[in-house]
Amino acid sequence: MEIFLPDHFDRNSMYSFISDIIYEDNRPKNKEIILNFSSLEFIKPSGITILHNIIQWLLRQNVKVYVDLPDLSKIADNRNSVTYLDDSGFFEYYLKKRQFENSHVRPTTIPLKNVTFEEYYSWLDNTLVAWLAHSLQIADTSGFSGLKTCIGEIFNNIKDHSGEKIGCVFAQHYPANNEIEIAISDFGVGIPCQIRKKFDCKNDAEALELAIKEGYTTKSLPTNRGAGLENLLGFVLGYNGGRIYIHSNKGKLECHVAGSEKVIKSDNSEQFYPGTLVLIKLRTDTIYEEPDEEDFSW
Repeated sequence: MEIFLPDHFDRNSMYSFISDIIYEDNRPKNKEIILNFSSLEFIKPSGITILHNIIQWLLRQNVKVYVDLPDLSKIADNRNSVTYLDDSGFFEYYLKKRQFENSHVRPTTIPLKNVTFEEYYSWLDNTLVAWLAHSLQIADTSGFSGLKTCIGEIFNNIKDHSGEKIGCVFAQHYPANNEIEIAISDFGVGIPCQIRKKFDCKNDAEALELAIKEGYTTKSLPTNRGAGLENLLGFVLGYNGGRIYIHSNKGKLECHVAGSEKVIKSDNSEQFYPGTLVLIKLRTDTIYEEPDEEDFSW
């Protein structure tokens, strides 16, 4: 079965793509899937992690996945979505080699990578923080502790809620917008599945709302004070002024700040996302300064 990628691939367009591949009862629609990249014009960091996540999910279901690329000779000199994916390490991961001779990791990105729960501590320091310090031209990295706690909480929840010990990560710096996007995804059972085992929730969206409230996490590391995803909101919204988007199973959650107020919007989709996607949009002008010890509270 041949599936064309969306022309603009991000968290909003992913549902139609997923529904072409997966039945509502969470079964693959075919034992062989050909992913056609000819229609892809633009892909966001969330799109890269989603695509990787879905391919990994299909492979776990013993589905054979093939890649159909457009004529590379016609796009080799252009900076389009295929070269962007190549520079991001996507084709090297799946096809075991880069597709263009001049392919290279762009300084504004952290390449696609699977990060295990055991190695995320070193990944935070040696990859994420080092990349941010270089991108923002900051010599002293001690002021990134709030961000490290925030990202660590995501990996903690991947392990606790999804049953997975690995997450896919991709990050992009947009200097012109003073913004950084970090997308983290896994293909486990999803946050709502675990939350609904302990709490009475009418749907996945309500389960996600519970997951971000302090005291409602099903498990949490002592270093994160049992606050669950509340730490994530505290830093991204309360300190940085950024945005958070969470997609898990049929639940969708969007969090941002309007003036001095925290705004949380949830929705229950008709379509299913296998696992959890967390997208964080951070302002670079407020990402560094060290907050007070308990600045994460609202």
